[in-house]
Amino acid sequence: MRRALASERMSRRILTAARLLAIVAPAALALGGASGPAAAESSSSEPVLGARETITRVSGSVSVRVKGAASLVPLSGTVGVPDESEVDANDGRVEITVATPQPGQTASAEAYEGRFLLHQDPAAPAQTHLILSEPLAGCAVSSPGGKRKGRRAALARASRTKARHLWVSDHGGSWGTSGHYVATTVEGTRWRTADGCRESAVKVAEGIVLVDNLVKHTTATVTAGHEYIAAAPPLEGPGYVPPRGEILTGESGGDPAAFQRQVGKHVAVFGYFGSWGGSVQSLLGYVAGMRARLLLHLSTDEGYGGGAGESISPGEIADGDSDQYLVGLCKELATSSAPVYIALLPEMNQANNAYSAFNANGSSRGPANSTAAYRQAWRRAVLIVRGGSVALIDRRLHALRMAPLSAGATELPEPKVSFMWAPQTAGTPDTPANAPAAYYPGAAYVDIVGTDFYSAFPNFSGLQALYSKYRSKPFGFNEWAMWRSGDPGFVSSLFAFARTHKRLALMVYNEGLTTNGPFRLSRFPAATAELRRQLRSPRFLEYPPE
Repeated sequence: MRRALASERMSRRILTAARLLAIVAPAALALGGASGPAAAESSSSEPVLGARETITRVSGSVSVRVKGAASLVPLSGTVGVPDESEVDANDGRVEITVATPQPGQTASAEAYEGRFLLHQDPAAPAQTHLILSEPLAGCAVSSPGGKRKGRRAALARASRTKARHLWVSDHGGSWGTSGHYVATTVEGTRWRTADGCRESAVKVAEGIVLVDNLVKHTTATVTAGHEYIAAAPPLEGPGYVPPRGEILTGESGGDPAAFQRQVGKHVAVFGYFGSWGGSVQSLLGYVAGMRARLLLHLSTDEGYGGGAGESISPGEIADGDSDQYLVGLCKELATSSAPVYIALLPEMNQANNAYSAFNANGSSRGPANSTAAYRQAWRRAVLIVRGGSVALIDRRLHALRMAPLSAGATELPEPKVSFMWAPQTAGTPDTPANAPAAYYPGAAYVDIVGTDFYSAFPNFSGLQALYSKYRSKPFGFNEWAMWRSGDPGFVSSLFAFARTHKRLALMVYNEGLTTNGPFRLSRFPAATAELRRQLRSPRFLEYPPE
């Protein structure tokens, strides 16, 4: 079994004032109508793959919030902005120019009638994402406990909330937009993405758009003159999570019956540390008999620690070398009537995991284990295990510059599966290249964002930063445990976080497989008593809906 993290820094690295000015100041010179300084800084506006985009006001009024800045300021000409900056083109039109994987070549698109965050994936095909960011207040439509009156009131508020949208017209390259319930992939197209509180819509004026439905995990091909609508999820979902304010609790590794006696609550989620290539059929039956859901921690490690090795590299998974295993996993999961959570290659920014991109000293493990290879491996695995039309899976793989699937079938079953992306809150080693975001495969491929959290390294500032960065996703602890420190105050603080962060959906305690191991609750009687007290609240569910 893969053990828990070896170390985690107590606090995240913070940009110094000088470094922040180095990022923000050159871009700010072209903002606010100062045409002279803007011209002087033209050399700094050249796009850099995955790091800087060039934006130019075409017409009307356009504003920009440079990454790290507090507010939007007017754009007067052309400026290079750091990745993850925000653009408001509600009353104007802006041209975006980005670098491509081909040296010296760029691609461009125009965006208008909307506000968006700008992000380019540095890995091929280097898709540029325009993420709708106009605030939509009053969109919560579920209430703790599922009270009908609360839901009706929330729906009434949502019906009065304005919508948001964005038009984009691209001229080559790889582009996409992201809304509440959809994500698109295009090339040579003009399309509109719109969000309301209860649906997202994609309207195509020219070309062809691939639309990922983030609720149903399906992909549709939308041609010119047509519109695709994705409805808001039912009470549970996307990601098969309970309504906001309610949390599924559970345990990994140990004896669930003994754990239940210790904490006074039934296990709603049972975690299992699985090996790549193994069958889960009998495990599904075992967990169903427990009246629980399965959380599958799925790893390619052949041990834990430097030099332990891996059964297959992320690069090989991305190349299709595990396709038959993934097809088989899809078919096995489809036999489960209950949803299954998969923490796929978790703690990827921890050097003790063989699939991490870096060694403990910060040196690279090579292209097959790079962050780009990890993201591609994740995307391929998710597309296959979610199932559906093989032709559509192949189209998505082609758009990602990956080989088609050899499935021997035209259709795969569509299991109830939810993929949980779970980095450490800070990397080991803690370098910018090994930060969680370097491994993020994109919103279309992640259902739940999570992390592990241990009392030995209570990095609450890092936890808050990770929670805040991915605001559109439910959040969960795929592992948490007492370790070294038995302070019951850690339990109190963690559950205070749970009560005040309404997207939190899962909390699974890791007892570990080792008898009398370092995480066993029997080692920490005071913390166990506090955990038992916290779990008395009905917000912590002991049975899944089914």
